[in-house]
Amino acid sequence: ASIALMSSGQFRPSATSPGGIAAIEGIAPDFFADPVATNRKLKLLMFTCGTEDPRIDALKATWADLGTRKINHVARTYPGEHEWRVWRHSLVDMAQLLFK
Repeated sequence: ASIALMSSGQFRPSATSPGGIAAIEGIAPDFFADPVATNRKLKLLMFTCGTEDPRIDALKATWADLGTRKINHVARTYPGEHEWRVWRHSLVDMAQLLFK
């Protein structure tokens, strides 16, 4: 399996979402139970975001938490906001990782 999120607002806390790692736990409760098993199942877990995107701080905190929990992931930033210019770079990098 591969998962790639580009500029996802899901990781920013809001009135309807706890954000961050809690968002992942809400979707897949066993994701963190056995990091070795999770890492074996995932070919790619990738997060990308623009350096000026309002979501960047929440994503950086999520990336740090994933690292602490020993979940392999790719975290990339690109100059820009929440916009197509950033997503085009994200897509190019993601495709290269998916199909290597």
